[in-house]
Order: sequence, then C-alpha cells, then structure tokens
Amino acid sequence: MRVSCTQLSATEISGCIDALRRRVFSAAARSEVDQLAEQLDAQAWDVQHAADRGCGDATEYLAAFRKARASAAVGFTLSGTLAGARESLFEAFHAVDDRAAFLSAVIG
Repeated sequence: MRVSCTQLSATEISGCIDALRRRVFSAAARSEVDQLAEQLDAQAWDVQHAADRGCGDATEYLAAFRKARASAAVGFTLSGTLAGARESLFEAFHAVDDRAAFLSAVIG
C-alpha cells in the first residue's frame, strides 16, 4: 500500500518503512510512528475545529485526517501481529480516496 497518496512525507516515516521492508517489528519504531500519528490527529482536529468556525477548509481537514490515518496504519503494521494487520488495513482504507486502488493493492 502506498503511503504517498496521503501526502505523508517519506522523511516522517522513513525509519518505519525501512523496518517494515526488513521485517523488523520493533517497539521503538512503532512508538515513533504512533507519536507521529497522535500529532497528526491533533493537527487534523485543529483544522476541523477551525473549519467549524468558518476559518478553515474541509479539504485541509481531509488531507490532515488522511495523513494521520496513514501513519496509524504504518504503526499497526509494525506490531507484527494479525490484529495489527487488520487494524492497519482499516486505517489504510480511511487514508486513501481511491477505493479501487486500495482494493487492488490488498487483493492483488
């Protein structure tokens, strides 16, 4: 699954992606990306609250929301568990706007 379609920068999660490629499921990498997901969630809520007050844009919220979901998906994948894989798919589904591409990536 491509994280790039969510505008989440490679530098933000490069260590985590490298760990996944090497199939190294470390608590340190997971903690790093979980912290990023929390920060991005907070940013998304800030943008949403601003939009609710008429000071923001719903498009900005959606972009921030997708970045947060993509980072959460990477974090769940780093758990190395079946439950984590399921949660990762859930988060990834909500991170992308192209459902056909998502299903193609998952099903093959």
